[in-house]
Amino acid sequence: MNKLRYGGYSPGKYGLPHMGDVIADYRVKKGWKKQEDFAIVCGVSKQAIAYWESLEYLAEMDRRIFLCKVLSIPPSLLGLTWRSVIDPNQDQEYIKNLENETEQLKENTYGLYEDVLALAHTGPNRYAPSAVYRFLKHQEELERLVKQAPEREKDSWLDLLGRYYQHSAFIAQHNKKDQEALRYANNAVDIALLPERKDCELCGTSLYKRARIHLLQENRGAARQDIEGALSYHMLSLPDQEL
Repeated sequence: MNKLRYGGYSPGKYGLPHMGDVIADYRVKKGWKKQEDFAIVCGVSKQAIAYWESLEYLAEMDRRIFLCKVLSIPPSLLGLTWRSVIDPNQDQEYIKNLENETEQLKENTYGLYEDVLALAHTGPNRYAPSAVYRFLKHQEELERLVKQAPEREKDSWLDLLGRYYQHSAFIAQHNKKDQEALRYANNAVDIALLPERKDCELCGTSLYKRARIHLLQENRGAARQDIEGALSYHMLSLPDQEL
């Protein structure tokens, strides 16, 4: 089965994958083929493991945090954020002094926000109010992270934020919030068109997706302009031999 980043887990509650499926999958990936072997590690009965793996949604946050750490499950798969799984008693100054640990944390953080976006695209209940609320909260966190990102990393974070805005635009349009949808689409285009970035492929994609919003709002003139702009950037992004 092609799972990509989230893949074909059964749908669970609140726009999340079936948590029992996720736990069982990562248990096997980590080498515990049998539930009873993993039960020994967790200090519980085999029946407890079987129960967790039967649940669409595991309500106990402490249990979810524990399983994220033991099985290296991306927190977003269990309805958590990366902040949830950081030990508040951990010596943060010590981590800061270890450059490789800091870089790993940054990479993991970026990956988690990519995971949230992937789930938002594929989740069966992605337009449910609870799923939309969680996605927009993650977007707010990402906006703050972009402001704090070092200059050498800012382009990557901006690209990710632009993709969040594109998805938010379609969420808003699905809910008939035309002005909000266009605002998010404009934000994505503004990020792509920043003069210091000059990413033709990203510019074309952002304009094309805004054109779709214009078409859904029956503003064909604006859609045509964006499509023409997207085609122009697409031509600029082609290697010389393809022109």
